[in-house]
Amino acid sequence: MFVSDCRRLRRRSADCTYGTYQHDGKTCCFCPRGYRVLSHCTATDRNDTECQLCDNGSYMDHPNSDLSCQPCTICNSNANMKVKAKCSEYSNTVCGCLEDHYCDKGDHCQICKPCGNLIIIVTVIIIIQIIAEGLEIAEPAQYSVFSLLSSCLSKRCENEVKTKCTETNNTVCGDATPKSSKTTAIVVPILVIIIIIIVVVVLFIIYKRRQETDKPMPKEEEKPLQGVDVDVDINEYLPEIGEHLSWKVMKRVAQHSGMTTATIDNHEISYPTDPRQQTDGLLRDWYQTQGLYKAYPALIKSLCAIKQRRTADEIKQIVEKGEAKKRDINETGHVQ
Repeated sequence: MFVSDCRRLRRRSADCTYGTYQHDGKTCCFCPRGYRVLSHCTATDRNDTECQLCDNGSYMDHPNSDLSCQPCTICNSNANMKVKAKCSEYSNTVCGCLEDHYCDKGDHCQICKPCGNLIIIVTVIIIIQIIAEGLEIAEPAQYSVFSLLSSCLSKRCENEVKTKCTETNNTVCGDATPKSSKTTAIVVPILVIIIIIIVVVVLFIIYKRRQETDKPMPKEEEKPLQGVDVDVDINEYLPEIGEHLSWKVMKRVAQHSGMTTATIDNHEISYPTDPRQQTDGLLRDWYQTQGLYKAYPALIKSLCAIKQRRTADEIKQIVEKGEAKKRDINETGHVQ
């Protein structure tokens, strides 16, 4: 083996410490952990594999023949999570729960719950999700509300604590059945009644909003949008288009177009407090999946399908104005 530069190395069959793999009928050496395959062993040098160190933000924790490293996991602070071990070229990020929070989902944990009365906390989660889904509240806001409410309902053991709350388990009381303090016993029923009233009011508002949405559009708006199926590449218009799209609208466009939930959620997790960055990133990813000349008509049609005709018209105006300006430049040779 010899090092070609600070980020690359070549591995020969005589030094295949980490094992071998088959590629185009040749036996090549695995790259070690922390590296990916830059080029497979070739016909001129059948026993040579070139490896490259993983870039920042990615890792590889085992010998491999992959052409790309794995992206590092992001610990979502809005989900009460923290970084226990930073990601390196050789290992993924290790996430843990903040103090007085726990998660019993192991490696599949997505949110840490405050140590407290499980029945009440689960009720709070369900109510928040119902309200958030109806009003299309972003996940970071859901986490914030959840943390605020559930932190007020922390478990109190009337007798001794059998097992303290840890990162992976909730508090266990010595009397086997968790009991609330007298104050909690009074507050909880009142809180439940208030929450029920809030849910009823919110559901009524949602119902009224949907009625408004389902009203027949004026005849002028019912006319099909003209000039959609044209060969226009909207790449240069994406920054301006993004200003007319909210995160929830862009998310619905992506879902309507068949993008995976994981891809969409990745943008939300990457910028938990910046909806503008979330929208711009998802818009650009969505554009790349559509292709040069299919993105424009696909965007307009998706917006119409999710009843966002006004936004569709605004984007049409952006594109038509830009294309008209190009034609003017081509015809006159200068910008007016």
